[in-house]
Amino acid sequence: MDMQKFVSDVIVKLGGMVIPVEYSLCEVLIPEEYSGIFSGRTEVMLAFDSEVAQENPGSEFVTFGSHTLDGILEIVKRKPISTLRYGVVDRLALSNPEEKIRSVIGGYNRTGIHIANQRPVLGVWPVFTFCIQYLSDEKVEEILSIWFNPVTGEYEPEMEKTYIFFESRPVYTYPVIVPDGFRTALEEACSRVSAYANRQAEARTRGDLLEREILRIGDYYEDIAEENHKRALRKGIGEERLQELKSKSEVLALEKEKQIREMKEKLTVKAEISIEHSMTYFIPMLEYDALIMKKDSEEGWLFYYNPITRSMTGLKK
Repeated sequence: MDMQKFVSDVIVKLGGMVIPVEYSLCEVLIPEEYSGIFSGRTEVMLAFDSEVAQENPGSEFVTFGSHTLDGILEIVKRKPISTLRYGVVDRLALSNPEEKIRSVIGGYNRTGIHIANQRPVLGVWPVFTFCIQYLSDEKVEEILSIWFNPVTGEYEPEMEKTYIFFESRPVYTYPVIVPDGFRTALEEACSRVSAYANRQAEARTRGDLLEREILRIGDYYEDIAEENHKRALRKGIGEERLQELKSKSEVLALEKEKQIREMKEKLTVKAEISIEHSMTYFIPMLEYDALIMKKDSEEGWLFYYNPITRSMTGLKK
């Protein structure tokens, strides 16, 4: 997720104001009740890039682990932001829908397309925001938002990359489209975030360092075990002493396994996931009720044009 977008969205929802000044630099006004995030101040300059922060000494650098972000996340946890947002688009029109439709159905270059009806509708976009904590000998947090297409119920990564202007009250009176795919969105979101977090945790684990540490521990205990074995082979050693050395060998083997296990736990990064909040966007789209005419048959389809991503989605009736 875009850090600047996430922080800006939360501050606006809390009743504050975010004014972009330049790249990765914003002036923020926040209600008095949340001023504790900024040490009692209600006006502050936030930087979302390390170089921008250095160029503006009076700004606060917002990044994972910073006091500002931790404070915002704490408020989100105490006051979950589960909201309805009504997207605003500049222009809801498509000049050549047949071309977009052909890009969806594919392989039907010689088929006819008859659009029986078209109308503006509102798509219902579920968005789930997760906090992922990567734990080893230190803790790192990552915020991740997952969007789902309201027509197919499938993950929609392109929507995550675009800032959407929205209002807190309904803007359009179009019919609302809520397909069955919406019902499984949360389950799919959790599955995707879990898979992503596990991949990231594995990537963050220093496998080369872990391997070296395991070898170091193994060599250390092997040297001690070898020395202990040599002592047991000495001539004239008593039975009692021999049993002591044998017991010591067993203890050394257990200590070696314990040290290796503890080192793996220390250097292996683990991921913990929690859902922070959810949002539902109502975004206007264009719906096309079309008939796809092939050589020997006809198929009824519904197509939906998303003006945000300028893409078309289709479903057979």
